[in-house]
Amino acid sequence: MKFIRRALLLIVLLIIVVLVIGYLNLNRIVRQTVESQTGQQLNLPTTLGGADLALFGGQVKLSDLKVGSPQGFSAPQMFTLGGTEVKVNYGQLPQQPIHVSSIKITKPLLVIEQQNGKLNFKVAMDQIPQSAPKPDAGAKSEPVKLIIDELTVEDPTVVMRPGDLSKIPGASLLGDKLPQEITISIPTVNMKNVGSGDGNQNGAAMKDVVMQVITAMADSAAKSGKLPDQLKGLMNLNLNDVKAQLGQQFQKQLEGLGTKLPGGVGDLVKNPNELTKDPGKAVEQGIGNLLGNKSPSTGPTTKPNSGQSIEKGLQGLLGGNKK
Repeated sequence: MKFIRRALLLIVLLIIVVLVIGYLNLNRIVRQTVESQTGQQLNLPTTLGGADLALFGGQVKLSDLKVGSPQGFSAPQMFTLGGTEVKVNYGQLPQQPIHVSSIKITKPLLVIEQQNGKLNFKVAMDQIPQSAPKPDAGAKSEPVKLIIDELTVEDPTVVMRPGDLSKIPGASLLGDKLPQEITISIPTVNMKNVGSGDGNQNGAAMKDVVMQVITAMADSAAKSGKLPDQLKGLMNLNLNDVKAQLGQQFQKQLEGLGTKLPGGVGDLVKNPNELTKDPGKAVEQGIGNLLGNKSPSTGPTTKPNSGQSIEKGLQGLLGGNKK
C-alpha cells in the first residue's frame, strides 16, 4: 500500500515538473519570438525583458520592451514600454494571423530626436525592409501578424530633443529660449481593429503595430500645443510622410483620435480640422451639437467672422441673445 502511494506521489511530482518546465519554456519562446520578430522587422536593436503567460486564463504580460534608435541618433532607446498586457486565447498563438482581444501598453516613452533636419521615427520608418527578412535557423518562415480588436496606450510620454537648431527652418530665431529637451505627457491613445480595417483580415506585422503606436504618440505630441511652431512644422512634415506609408486605415484611426481634444472640446467639435480652417464656425457648430443639433444662431447664412460666430454660439448656449 505504501509503495502504491509513493508511486502515485512520484507521478504527481513528475507531472508538476513537466508542467513547470513546459510553462517556463513557453514563456521563453514567446519572449524570443516577440524580441526577434520586432527587431528583424524594424531593422533596429530590440530587447524584451520577459514574457509571462498566465497559467489559467488567456493573458500574456510583456515587460521592458526596448527599441533602439536608428544609426546616427544618440538616445540608446527610441521607444520603451513599461509593461504590456495581451489578452489572447492561447489556441490562437500558433495561428496566422494571431487574433488578439486587447493589448494594453502602460507608461511608454518615446524619445524624438532631430538630426540633420530629420526625425528619428521617420528615419526608422524609411529603413524598414520592404520585404520580410530571411529568418534565422529554426525561426518561422513568415513574420508574425496580428489582428487586434482594441489597443490602448496609457500614460504615454514623449520627449522631444530639438538638436541643432540650424537644421530646423526658422528655429534659429528662438535663440537660447528652446530647452534641450521638451517633455510632453499626452492623453491615453485608443485604437480599434488594428490589422483588420476595411475588411482586411491579413493582420498587421509587429513592425506596423509598433510604428502605429509611435506615430500616434508623435501625432498627439504635435497637437499638444507644447511645441513651438518651428518644431511643430518639422514634426508634421515627418508625420505626414510616415502616415502615408502606414496607409489610409491608420490615418482614419488618427482622425478618430483627433476628436478627443482637451477640455471636452472634442465632444463639441466633430471635425477637428475645422478648428484650424475657421475656429469661429467650428465652435458655433459644436455648440449647436451640444444643444441637440440646433443652430445657435438664426441670422442670415452669410459667413460671419470668427468673433461673430463664437459670440452667436455662446448666445445660443445661454438661450437667446443674452450676453
